[in-house]
Amino acid sequence: MLRLIATILAVVGIWLPQVAYGGVRSDDGDTLPILPQAGPSGGNFCQRHCPCLGNAIDCSKKNLKTLAVPMPSWVDNLDLASNRLSHETISTQLRDLGKLQELNLNNNRLHRLPVLMGVRNLTKLIASNNLIETIDAEALAGLPALKFLDLSRNAIQEVQYSSFPVKNNLQYLNLNFNKLVVLTKGTFNRLQSLKRLEISSNGLEEVQSLTFQNLNQLKNLKLNNNRIPALLDGVFHGLIAIGTLELNNNSISTIHKGGFFNLTSLTNLGLAHNRIEEIEQSGWEFTPKLISLDLSYNQLESLDRSTFEELSDLQTLNLQGNRIAEIGEGTFNETTSLKTLYLSGNRISETIEDMSGPFTGLGKLERLYLNANQIKSVSRNAFLGLKSLTLLELSQNNISSIQSNSFRDTPQLKNLIMNSTNLICDCNLRWFYRWIRDRSNVFQIDAECIYPIWLRNRLIRELHSSNFTCYDSPKPHLIEEPESQLGIRGTNVSLVCTATSTAADPMSFKWKQDNAELSTDQYTTHQINNENGTIGTTELIIPNIQQAGAGKYQCIITNNYGVVYSPKVKVTVGTYPKFRKTPSDVSVEPGKVARLNCAAMGDPKPQIYWEKDGGNDFPAAKERRMHVIPNEDAFLILNVQLVDMGVYSCTAENPAGVIRANASVIVLESETAVRPVTQPGDGNR
Repeated sequence: MLRLIATILAVVGIWLPQVAYGGVRSDDGDTLPILPQAGPSGGNFCQRHCPCLGNAIDCSKKNLKTLAVPMPSWVDNLDLASNRLSHETISTQLRDLGKLQELNLNNNRLHRLPVLMGVRNLTKLIASNNLIETIDAEALAGLPALKFLDLSRNAIQEVQYSSFPVKNNLQYLNLNFNKLVVLTKGTFNRLQSLKRLEISSNGLEEVQSLTFQNLNQLKNLKLNNNRIPALLDGVFHGLIAIGTLELNNNSISTIHKGGFFNLTSLTNLGLAHNRIEEIEQSGWEFTPKLISLDLSYNQLESLDRSTFEELSDLQTLNLQGNRIAEIGEGTFNETTSLKTLYLSGNRISETIEDMSGPFTGLGKLERLYLNANQIKSVSRNAFLGLKSLTLLELSQNNISSIQSNSFRDTPQLKNLIMNSTNLICDCNLRWFYRWIRDRSNVFQIDAECIYPIWLRNRLIRELHSSNFTCYDSPKPHLIEEPESQLGIRGTNVSLVCTATSTAADPMSFKWKQDNAELSTDQYTTHQINNENGTIGTTELIIPNIQQAGAGKYQCIITNNYGVVYSPKVKVTVGTYPKFRKTPSDVSVEPGKVARLNCAAMGDPKPQIYWEKDGGNDFPAAKERRMHVIPNEDAFLILNVQLVDMGVYSCTAENPAGVIRANASVIVLESETAVRPVTQPGDGNR
């Protein structure tokens, strides 16, 4: 404020001509302005040395090396910024100023904090832009009323528990732009009145657990622009009043709940420009009151239902500039209070093009930013549930098609921003033309047609409804879709997808397994151009398929005019059944129990069933004398009779195949007479 004194006084007309007082020159030859003193005394000081306003003195930018004249005792605000004063000079020449409350020593030659004697009412000290290397508790001990301390842009390399006096009233501490590398446990334990702490733009590589444990009044903590690689468990424990925590521009890669332990009052969290690629399950368990969360410019690739658990109060979520390609079902189920969502600069084109209701749960969302996401088409179910949406940003997407009634669930939409130059203006887009025509006063639609040729480069809003007619579409159209199938473990599995287009433009192909994109070396592509357009085929080969190859597969075919998605087909992996136990021939006396064992393994697990003499007409079954014990893999015939004699077949079957094993049950009529049984040959099918 003192730097504005000259301007203020000039405006109100109380500058006095230099000639009236003869003028005073500084060491570099500049004439100092001479002002009357508005305070109780000391007019000569203000006239001869530094301008004053009330009880404030501005001695900044005077190139001073020393204070040749004692400061008036009435001063309560003293600006000595941008001089060449040392801490020794300040310590010896700035004394007994009992009314001084604010002191600015910015941009001087201080190597340490001066020890100020008789300045016990000082509440604000600015010592930024100096050469200070340590924080001296002795210097601070003489300032018991100090609440505001700015030590930014110095050379401080270490802060210790002993750096601060036992008794202090510090509420604001600025350590930005220093050379701190490590913050150790309990460093700030003595600063129990601190409400705001800034340690940004240092070289911090480690912040130990319990570093801030006694700062139970701290409301704002800034640790931006450092090199912090991870948040240790309990690092912020003790910050029971914290409202804002900024960790932007660090090297954090993972969010886990221990890193935010006990931050139950936190409402604003900044994590932009880190390297976050994973948010562990229950990562936000200890931050349930978050209102604003900034995760922009990280390395997130997918979101699922566990990503934002516990964040029911969240109102603003910034995910701009990540690598998000997948938004799983139920991702936003728990963020029901969200009002603003930034998703621009990601890769979520397929979410908007093919997924049904990716934003389900966001009934209170008002603003959604989806610009720069490579979106080519908008599905009719992309915006389900967004009943409160008023702004939708879709610019910087070369959208070619918008399915009918895509915005039916957004009745409050007032601002739609879109600037595509790639619209296919055929009969399928007529509905959109009519829809935006009725809302032309609020929508910002600068979209152009690319097809048909006679409408190319025309703005859609300038067309007439009759212009939207249907011809052969240049978008890809599937003529062969992949089919679900069972792959036998160790064999090769092939999935084929074919599309046609009336355009001669080349097609691009990709395959996904469980929504994860597969590498191009896993599939082949082939295209043929003729007078009727283009035919493109892609074949995915899964060699030597194992269990990891099971999943849902989908092919996606794109050209300059649009994109087409195949249905998701299921590939399961199986193995042929194999017997673990096979039945053996058994001889049994009438009235006894016959036991046959049979068990098989395979994938899927085989079903076991029994036959007698090639059929399922068992006398024992009809008479309820048959019993199966699954846990023992046993088949029992109770109270054996002569009619039970025969060949029994155990069959094990799963989708991969069927195997059989046979055994004879011989019922002994007497000790000497045994009925012969002809046993058919074993066989597998």
